[in-house]
Amino acid sequence: MTNTFKIEIIREIKDLENIKKEWDSLYESSDNNHPFASFEWILCFYKSYLIESAIRVVLLKKDGKITAILPGFIEQLSHRKIPFKLNTFHFAVNAHTPRCGLIAKKNDLKSINLILVMLLKRYKKIDLFIFPNVYQQSNLNTVINKLKNRIVYIENMYKSPAYDISAGWENYLKTRSKSFRKSLKKANTNLSFEREIKLECLYPKTDSSLVINRLKKIDSKTWQYENNTGLFSNEQNSTFYTLLMTFYANVNDILISFLSVDNKDIGYEISVEKNKSAYFLKTGFDPIYRKNSPGNVIKALLTEHYSSKGFNEIDLVGESTDGKRRWATHERIHRNYWIINFTFKGLMLSVLLQIKKYQNLISKLRLRND
Repeated sequence: MTNTFKIEIIREIKDLENIKKEWDSLYESSDNNHPFASFEWILCFYKSYLIESAIRVVLLKKDGKITAILPGFIEQLSHRKIPFKLNTFHFAVNAHTPRCGLIAKKNDLKSINLILVMLLKRYKKIDLFIFPNVYQQSNLNTVINKLKNRIVYIENMYKSPAYDISAGWENYLKTRSKSFRKSLKKANTNLSFEREIKLECLYPKTDSSLVINRLKKIDSKTWQYENNTGLFSNEQNSTFYTLLMTFYANVNDILISFLSVDNKDIGYEISVEKNKSAYFLKTGFDPIYRKNSPGNVIKALLTEHYSSKGFNEIDLVGESTDGKRRWATHERIHRNYWIINFTFKGLMLSVLLQIKKYQNLISKLRLRND
């Protein structure tokens, strides 16, 4: 054995099938084994949102065996903070794939460090490496903060809410404020007044066509559909959610929950399951019922369902909001990292960010003196 490490880059979807077995093995032993880093999820992402020439799956190999995987893509980026376009390498993340990350065995910090260092050396013409949604307690976060001779910038830091349901629905409710419990009861009472409300939970693998058609009908009425961020409001999203309901659902657990009033669907929640945790990915409802808080009614009924099935946690995914915080028993800090390369544009970006930093500092000092 030579104990030599090298990186390889996969650029075509057809070549990903050759590493599925090793991907699955690493994924299950990783501290990053949430649903959004699974082989099937990333494949759905690539097939829906990228032209194939942009795909970059970085592999670290030791004597021919894969020890780390970094799913990403390259793109020219325009950003509100930057007056010019940048050549970027980006984690496989967007609004519909809220987390990704680097896949390696749980305590293999060496492989995580090497794949990052070798990636940065390999792509010398890339101006900016974008690693969003890195969990503060992850091994990847540890390694990024120990990188030497690199410009590392935290573009954003946020808390992602979750709540513990291991003690059961009733015990969970007891941890919530009186006003929260009262608002849930009121929403449920208003929605069910002289009407029958029901939550129907379906796994798409049983009848994906039925599930997709029901989702399409509700989605077409939502505010998300109106602003082109709905499940089926554009070709890319439509491809992605169709693949999730078919390809992904065939080997993984994704639950579609429909809220109905008098047998008419008025709302949905898409939740993804892994290791007795449920990740609430997307919710939508008919705005006619907005005043009755159908989103919260769905969450309450679905949480009760998961509690009865022995689940331990609901992860609300994404940044915290006032509404999410009312449900949360705890929050996890995530960071969006920018690693700036030593290209001309990269150095210009670094200067601009420093100027902005000092401008913000001066503004704060002025406010204190006023």
